[in-house]
Amino acid sequence: MNCPECSTQNLGNSRHCKSCGLEFESKEIESKEIENPKPVRPSYSEMLKTRFVLWGTGALGFVIGQMIVGSLLGGIGFGILGFGCGYYILSKRKRN
Repeated sequence: MNCPECSTQNLGNSRHCKSCGLEFESKEIESKEIENPKPVRPSYSEMLKTRFVLWGTGALGFVIGQMIVGSLLGGIGFGILGFGCGYYILSKRKRN
């Protein structure tokens, strides 16, 4: 591929000219980036919010289960149910 700016011969899959640094427009490269976007890593505060919601709903379910059923197994069962509700809440939340 010849650079349109300085006419230097470059490799066919180059993104930039090796001589002048001009960025080439390549539909092949752009389509690959659209098909396989890079995953976005959540921030530390986002991870803390997620953990707070999950463990908070689980703990709340445990306490409610202890009060209603009056046994450890009832508390554990409601805790698992609360944890599942927290997971559902997080799965329905919109992400930017």
